[in-house]
Amino acid sequence: MKRLLFPILFLSGFSALVFQTLWFYRLGLVVGNSVWASSLTLAAFMTGLGLGNAITARFGIRVRAPLRAYGLLEIAIALSGVALLWWIPEIQSWLVSLIAAMGSSSAPAQSLRLVSAFALFLVPACCMGATLPLMARGLSRSREDFGDVLGMLYGANTLGAVAGALLVDFWLIGSFGIFGSALVAGGVNLVAAAVALGLSPRFQVEPEPVDHAPTPVKGVSAEVALAAICGFVLLALEVVWFRYLALFLPNSSLVFSIMLAVVLLGIGIGGILGGKLDASNKSASSLIAPLMLCAAFMTMFSFLFHHATTTGSAYRIFLYAATLMLPVSTISGVLFTLLGVSIREKLGEASKATGWLTVANTFGAALGALLAAFVLLPMVGAGASVGALACLYALGALIAWQRGYWQQKTGRLALGAFVVIVVVFPWQNAMAPHYDNLASRVDNGVILAVHEGLTETGVLIERQVAGQRHSIRLVTNGYSMSASNVHARRYMKIYVYLPVLLKGEMEHTLLISFGVGQTAKALTDSPATGHIDVVDISKDIFTLSDEVYPDPTQNPLRSPRVSLHVEDGRHYLETTAQRYDLITSEPPPPSNAGIVSLYTREYFELIHSRLKPGGMVTYWLPLHGLVGGSGATVMRAFCDVFEDCSLWSGAGTDLMAVGSRGFNEKLSGAALAARWLQLGDLAELRNLGFETPEQVLALFVADYDYLHPQLKDVAAVIDDDPHKILRSGLAYETWRSIYEDWTVPGPDVKQRFAQSTLIERWMAESVREAVSTWFDFQHLALLALNQGSFAQFDIDHPLKVEHIFAAMDHAFGRHFLLWMLDSDADFVRALESTTLGKAEWTDEDWYHQGVRCVYERLASEQCQEALQRVGAGSAYARRALELRTILLVRAERLDEAKAVFGALEGKPGPGLVNDLEAWLR
Repeated sequence: MKRLLFPILFLSGFSALVFQTLWFYRLGLVVGNSVWASSLTLAAFMTGLGLGNAITARFGIRVRAPLRAYGLLEIAIALSGVALLWWIPEIQSWLVSLIAAMGSSSAPAQSLRLVSAFALFLVPACCMGATLPLMARGLSRSREDFGDVLGMLYGANTLGAVAGALLVDFWLIGSFGIFGSALVAGGVNLVAAAVALGLSPRFQVEPEPVDHAPTPVKGVSAEVALAAICGFVLLALEVVWFRYLALFLPNSSLVFSIMLAVVLLGIGIGGILGGKLDASNKSASSLIAPLMLCAAFMTMFSFLFHHATTTGSAYRIFLYAATLMLPVSTISGVLFTLLGVSIREKLGEASKATGWLTVANTFGAALGALLAAFVLLPMVGAGASVGALACLYALGALIAWQRGYWQQKTGRLALGAFVVIVVVFPWQNAMAPHYDNLASRVDNGVILAVHEGLTETGVLIERQVAGQRHSIRLVTNGYSMSASNVHARRYMKIYVYLPVLLKGEMEHTLLISFGVGQTAKALTDSPATGHIDVVDISKDIFTLSDEVYPDPTQNPLRSPRVSLHVEDGRHYLETTAQRYDLITSEPPPPSNAGIVSLYTREYFELIHSRLKPGGMVTYWLPLHGLVGGSGATVMRAFCDVFEDCSLWSGAGTDLMAVGSRGFNEKLSGAALAARWLQLGDLAELRNLGFETPEQVLALFVADYDYLHPQLKDVAAVIDDDPHKILRSGLAYETWRSIYEDWTVPGPDVKQRFAQSTLIERWMAESVREAVSTWFDFQHLALLALNQGSFAQFDIDHPLKVEHIFAAMDHAFGRHFLLWMLDSDADFVRALESTTLGKAEWTDEDWYHQGVRCVYERLASEQCQEALQRVGAGSAYARRALELRTILLVRAERLDEAKAVFGALEGKPGPGLVNDLEAWLR
């Protein structure tokens, strides 16, 4: 009968993890998701759990019907947990107003966040903290069975949390939404309560045999300290592990759930193994010190020999994470049970022992998570943090040895292994191979700077051509967040160029998400923009800008017109009293963990409310991060709020959604010419493919009238159902067709433009006529820029030889020619300024030298000579041979062209065009 009760703890663990995920998500929308707000929320929750542990440790002995008390607690968790999800949105406006009045980043505001989170979590978290000690009291009858009971209860509860961690992201939220998932979790609590209440009469507590006087609590201070150390180290390691793994695994909430499940799985298995070990060997507590040494050894060993990889399947992600985290997590679970047994032996009562064990473990865990994020990672980095935490395990082993928890043979082996690993561990550069691996995967670059901060690990990677800087890419937690190459600069700066051309001078502008500062640079370069507020959740991103812009006069953050705000973008909008002429935002794609709330309808409503009358918003729509048609769900949310929504091309699959708060000014030809000069750096405009202002306006893709039929059957992303972004409801062929239409609009885009009522309101007839002449030109540019995105969406590569010939002949098509040949003006600039001897040039350098030769219209023989220097096995081999063939075809040297083309077979790398063989025929 006793075994039937363990599944109750499984259900309890499941619902607890689901509730915790939902509460943190909802409360983050209220108090913000900055590192301080998130940490205070976690501290409040853990404090509630610890308080529940402590209350049971103090008063649990008085409970004569522990299963009935447990059942009532489960009912309280269900009711308060669901009520909390209903209540948080109700108090949102009131709480946000108070935080705004205090100043969002002020000490009083942070105190309010802590107090409010603690007050909200108090009832359900306390009840959760009390459940395990009460169950232990109800099921354990003596010292002999306590270890097995505690291990099974703890293991079942933690394995339930594993199921909760996986199902909440993989199924629950997507199927039922936030509030619906809370109802499911509450229902699971009620099932557990019903079973416990039904069986309660069979598990009344009888007086326990006491063969010695119970030890006062201070007599177990060493054991309690060890439990706190174990909690501290494991949660600190979890923070460090997750930061490290984020460098290589997709940065999504689903991957986070898998990583969390691995840690919980190890703890759960370890808890059960600890109980079985105690049941079979009553001197198992003598293994506590050796096990802590084993944990210290495995902490360093698993990190030292963990090989970086990139993988996408859930199964492979699980295995990759498990090789790093599962061994230590399992040992931690064993230690939890054995320490509980040791405390029980001295205190003489199950609920009291379990209560003090969980109090120490919970508060230790809370402190460990905070210190890892705020102290260890920023000060010494991930590698040294792993070593330091391993040594803390060893310190715990020393305390355990002094208390007699030592087995000679096993202890000596564990100590020897630990000493060896400490000696060989690369304390100073443990992360260096991993960063080098990251740089080689991203642009085949070199590390420029690494900054391990509070919220992320920021890595600046420099791509070089002939020893010169070509561009910089910012990688945060393994995700390529931003870059300074032509592709990135073009789409990021358009977010400013278009509003300046349409609106002219703007008194107040807001940029959310700084990246490497390309949009900020466009804002500060333009005299049309007045004061500029720049918001980013990470202070470290701002710090890295000095590496991106070594010349302070070029750093947009040094402009006196710029004010910096380290804050969650959504929370900043909630709390600011400022209203803006332009809000532009480029948050990471919503598939990244914790980002989807910046793509919901409620968020777009918040942006709309912060615009001045006539104000405008430009918003990033990264289709490459919105597969499965989820880009349509975001556009539906955007167009639900902005009735004049429109879609504009940027570069490749990086599009721009535009909306306004009643903007209706008509742009004249004279105003357009004047505002063109207000964009700032005209040389930069040419590098980005804009020779005239009409070319910018010819990026138009569609307005509301065209988008509405495409989106009418798509549900918008909303706060209560964030996973709707993962299920657009569109068939594969439908959303693929929509994406193709958006990324490379066909000839009918000119007709859309001419018939658009929005464009008619915004532009004078003379301007519309002038813009219409440039759509064919921009179509050529989009073909050049979109080469990398065709394969992702199974779109046939449309670039043809005739397009390259057209770019060669077009007076305004020179930069597009570079793009079609997989090069750009920055490659040309680097080759012009290099001091590196040609003997040291790489295959990439020689290829771009050949392209430069074509671009500058030098003699064909010179171009052929440079392209012939590209190695046959190089990643550029196919492109070099294709370009040589195209040049020979253009020179009507067909026999030579066919000979060069014949060498293409089996050559690696992507090609340039799809019809070269047809031309040769």
